[in-house]
Amino acid sequence: MSSINSLYVTCKNNDISRVRELLQTLPDDELSEQGPNKRKALDVIASYGYADISELLLAHKNINQSIKTQWSCIANDEAPAYLKFLFDKMSTIGQNDTINEYDDYAEELIE
Repeated sequence: MSSINSLYVTCKNNDISRVRELLQTLPDDELSEQGPNKRKALDVIASYGYADISELLLAHKNINQSIKTQWSCIANDEAPAYLKFLFDKMSTIGQNDTINEYDDYAEELIE
């Protein structure tokens, strides 16, 4: 299994500790490689709704959010509403602010 497949599978399995390790060890050019159905690790976590891993991947400067899957979707297209906030805001505010604003947003959705 290649490194990128490891990241893809690790994200799919919601293994945040291993994702942290891989983000530190994978070469930058492998972080956004496409796996099955031209999906990236970011696409997988978006479709599964994994908020914690989403924050890690979105905060990483070398994760490309604009690569499309075979269905011409980007990760944000597959994300549930409560994660779309992270995708929309990550590029405009700092990571700590994102987490705090995300928590506020998630609480509003629940209420």
